[in-house]
Amino acid sequence: LRRLLSQLRPAQRSTFLVNQKGKYFPVLVDDIAFFYTEHEIVWLQKGSGEKYAVEYTLDELESLLSPVQFYRANRQYIIRFESVKE
Repeated sequence: LRRLLSQLRPAQRSTFLVNQKGKYFPVLVDDIAFFYTEHEIVWLQKGSGEKYAVEYTLDELESLLSPVQFYRANRQYIIRFESVKE
């Protein structure tokens, strides 16, 4: 039963490839503070403040991210628990 459930559930991501100025590089999930939408573009923002456009919807990201690390705050944000200060 566990094996079947693990096959049905998509694997959770540990990195995301982002594009900046024509070059792709990985961003670790542990470095991500949150994802958000702005003007129909989904952005990944790192804890350091850097942000990158990603090619996923928030619904897709919600299924790719661990519910232990991230939660959907509202229609526009998926937030990493560790990035919340107050």
